[in-house]
Amino acid sequence: MFSKKLSVKRISKISRSLFRLRLYSTISKLGITAYLPFHKRFSSNEGGTVTPVELREVFEDLGGAFTKLGQLLAMRPDLIGRKYSSELESLLDHTKEVKFSEIKHEIKDLKGFEVNEKAIGSASISQVYKAKRNGKNYVIKIKKPRIDELFEEDIKIMEYFAPKIQKHLDLSFIDLKEIINEFKEYTLRELNFKNEANNIKLFGDKFKNSKDILIPKVYNEFSTKNRIVMEYVNGKNILEIKDKNKKYIRIISNSVYEMIFEHKIFHADLHSGNIFFKDDKIIYLDFGIVGRVNNELEEKLFALFSS
Repeated sequence: MFSKKLSVKRISKISRSLFRLRLYSTISKLGITAYLPFHKRFSSNEGGTVTPVELREVFEDLGGAFTKLGQLLAMRPDLIGRKYSSELESLLDHTKEVKFSEIKHEIKDLKGFEVNEKAIGSASISQVYKAKRNGKNYVIKIKKPRIDELFEEDIKIMEYFAPKIQKHLDLSFIDLKEIINEFKEYTLRELNFKNEANNIKLFGDKFKNSKDILIPKVYNEFSTKNRIVMEYVNGKNILEIKDKNKKYIRIISNSVYEMIFEHKIFHADLHSGNIFFKDDKIIYLDFGIVGRVNNELEEKLFALFSS
């Protein structure tokens, strides 16, 4: 039987998701057949190929750390192929929403704010809303309900199943345990919005004099570990660019070099869902995951670029 630390309810949902993908023998080898409804326990042969849409829908339905995993795979066509990574790209800027009524308790103490109840963005951990106070526009990023508990459950499940998956799929060329440990480390930092608010301020200070990069201002007096209040910047997603592609590529590339080699920090989650543009400026969002460059890493990076 599973450790009491593992959520039976969550494992049942995962087993149903694998069944939906027709991965019957996988369910059996992971030892979770008993967590399926009785009439579904007797399928033995794997079904046809899992389609990109089916895979995306399962990641979306499971939510929590599994949606985050889907976002990571969206940026790795080298691992899963272009068709699958392209379908998973929708998880980068919009995932399954929760109702405003389930999340509004996190902003009940914000006095004078008029919040539009329709989210302008939904990610794996949070939802974003436009608000107004004293005639000024703001953006409020609010953590989804139960998300800390859900991520904790999912990571424990990943840790438990990693050795079984490694053996079943013959993944001797990678260390799943190490990957999950790293995933766990940066996810726990991302779940505390005070860390992200500090990161936004840090990057804002570093690029305050830039003519090409815009970092929205964060208002610490209104922010907590479960929400961030920022200035509203009406930009467009980088994927909407119709021209000036080379200019924006140059700006993004140069800013990344500046982060790494001058400021010794870098945005560690820099995908298309977090890059916008306005008035020929690039706007960076979502600083939940930030990396630091120590001397050893800097030497390796210089060697890489020299090569």
